[in-house]
Amino acid sequence: MEGVLEGLLAEEDGLFLTLDIPKAMDPGKGPLERVEAFYLRHIGRVREAHFHDRRPGGRLHDALGHGGVDVHKYLLMFAPRDVHFTLEIRPREDAYASLLLIKDIWEEIL
Repeated sequence: MEGVLEGLLAEEDGLFLTLDIPKAMDPGKGPLERVEAFYLRHIGRVREAHFHDRRPGGRLHDALGHGGVDVHKYLLMFAPRDVHFTLEIRPREDAYASLLLIKDIWEEIL
């Protein structure tokens, strides 16, 4: 899949990317290092990152901090960029708690 996207990104200036972080961590997508390397090669084309977590045995849209997503790492990756963060978390109370976690990490980074 990355090969097709590489070609399209080379041809189209107006094509941008969204990184759905937990879905990128799915072993079916291949090694996470390879997926991350693709997005890092095209970091200037990333316009959105979807944040949610998945605790073992939990739902795919769990609150951040309850699964394997390294929030700090991804905020550092995108901090100097114009990237929009979408919190895909249910229920609403967990989304708010995740927002507070991001805020705390963001203040630590800056």
